[in-house]
Amino acid sequence: MKTKLKIKLATGIGALLITSSVNLMAQAATAEPQAVTESNARPAFKADARPRGDEHHNYVAVYHGGAVAQEASVKVNNAADWKSKSALGLSGGFKYGFVTKTSDELIAVALEIELLNTTLFDVYGTAKVGSGKTDKLDLYTTALMFNPILGFQLDGPVVPYVGCGLGGAYIIASGSKGRYGDYWKTHDALAMAVQGIAGVDFYVTKRWSIYTEYKYLGLIGPDFRDNGNSIKVDGILNNHLVTAGAKFYF
Repeated sequence: MKTKLKIKLATGIGALLITSSVNLMAQAATAEPQAVTESNARPAFKADARPRGDEHHNYVAVYHGGAVAQEASVKVNNAADWKSKSALGLSGGFKYGFVTKTSDELIAVALEIELLNTTLFDVYGTAKVGSGKTDKLDLYTTALMFNPILGFQLDGPVVPYVGCGLGGAYIIASGSKGRYGDYWKTHDALAMAVQGIAGVDFYVTKRWSIYTEYKYLGLIGPDFRDNGNSIKVDGILNNHLVTAGAKFYF
């Protein structure tokens, strides 16, 4: 008797468990999918860790790096008898940028205002080839540039960009005595400046990125004048800059 009672009890419990399991499976099959919310989903990197192309935002940046100036022809009192040689130096600057809203979230269009500085050390010039007479000078350039920038916001933290720039430059030439006596001691000139930019941003957070970029900076015909003399770069003084820095978005 007791054995039959135990068998019936076990059978009833088993049937109850099977029925409950079937009901749970049926409810799961017919239930609507749970809505995705900020609390139960991990946002994509583009939405979570950097400004999007369809948002307005501003940024400030600081950078530092190296500079190389190419050889240039120089006219002294309108006579082409002098050449500068390639020189190494330093560069650095500050930027403020405003990213405009676009219809394509993969494209970011920005306008930058940039204050750029370069220092080129030991620019040697040879007066009349074979004369053996030289002038040794350093060139200090400060340029205010306006740069349109086009960024490509691909998935992930790396964002390549390209741009160009137009502005003006103030250049100081300071150096030792040479063929032209004390002329090079400290003289300055103004010049139009153009530049080309290619760089890569790496977004650390939505507020911060680190970046590196190459700049071509062209100074058009700076003309140093004093006491009736003119020393003018014949054409463009070409500079190549490689820099790295950080941006803060707000």
